[in-house]
Amino acid sequence: MRNPTMAMANGVSFVCANCDNFWWSAERKLDGCKAHHERKSCSGPVGGFGFPLYEGPLQGHLARFCFLTGEPATAVIRTKDGREIGATKRGIDVVQTFSKNGLRPRFVTGEKADLKP
Repeated sequence: MRNPTMAMANGVSFVCANCDNFWWSAERKLDGCKAHHERKSCSGPVGGFGFPLYEGPLQGHLARFCFLTGEPATAVIRTKDGREIGATKRGIDVVQTFSKNGLRPRFVTGEKADLKP
């Protein structure tokens, strides 16, 4: 049974916890998501991208919610693949702390957003 709240309580980001590919693997008791098992990359803003293989109820709405927490976005991160992903201060802090310099998104707009390329 899909339970995004439980997945998030165990460290899964909001976007992944609401992705069909994540649950495809979880239902088969596999680590990671379907993209990982197909040797494809579906990285979020920490890896410089905008969840290019995401499938699920947030499709077309990834800029509305923080990719990490699911709270209403106060900023928008434009990733290297041109996608716009929502973030809050906490999401921006995660991107700034854990992204390698070459993978950081180039633009951030919105309240309290100060992400340097």
